[in-house]
Amino acid sequence: LAETNQVVANCHKQPSSLFTRRLVDAGESAGALAGALEPWLAANPDLKVVVTVSPVRHWKDGPIENSLSKASLIVAAHDLVKRNPHRVHYFESYELVMDDLRDYRFYNEDMLHPSSVAVDYIFSKWRRSFLHPSSEKPLKTLAAVRAACSHRPLNP
Repeated sequence: LAETNQVVANCHKQPSSLFTRRLVDAGESAGALAGALEPWLAANPDLKVVVTVSPVRHWKDGPIENSLSKASLIVAAHDLVKRNPHRVHYFESYELVMDDLRDYRFYNEDMLHPSSVAVDYIFSKWRRSFLHPSSEKPLKTLAAVRAACSHRPLNP
């Protein structure tokens, strides 16, 4: 935020004149993430947190800046895990798309967002990493309900 020099995201689509756009380094990101997370961890000793870096490409500033930003976020996320090794875990969604899928077939037509096949692949890996096997049956039931809700009748 230009007025206070505070690091913020422009989630509310405020005028760009209110901001000074810059790449935040990994240390600054890690500090901000740790500061945001510490009250939650302190309030709930059993809380476990999963952090990840989005595989969505941000080409607005160009491919080099996108890569620098992703690299900085990965370093910050791993720093957060090091600070809280039993409570904060990293999930490799970015790496799965970049290294495991490695093909533009796994992107939508805009070539920025992962396709539904890629999203399903990432979610299946996440599920196996973080959910108890007993959650599989309720998840399948939920998927069936969601599919039924999205079904459009031929003759309403």
